[in-house]
Amino acid sequence: MIYTTNPVEAFASHHSQAHQGKAAWVSDTALIKQIYLCLIHNEKSWKRSAYGWKAIQRDLTEKYGERFSKHLIEK
Repeated sequence: MIYTTNPVEAFASHHSQAHQGKAAWVSDTALIKQIYLCLIHNEKSWKRSAYGWKAIQRDLTEKYGERFSKHLIEK
């Protein structure tokens, strides 16, 4: 299993839910504030790790060796 996400689509989905039913904003600043608050509210979901990632990482390292492991970010 390889877990993938598309951050652009995820942002668009969260943003559309946040402004559902809203026809317009009173100013550009109001729109920017809403986008900022939407990003802050959903930041937690972006930091979630994939289910079984350690096992996936181990298998990919075993199969591809240095080609894979050199791209890992140590925490």
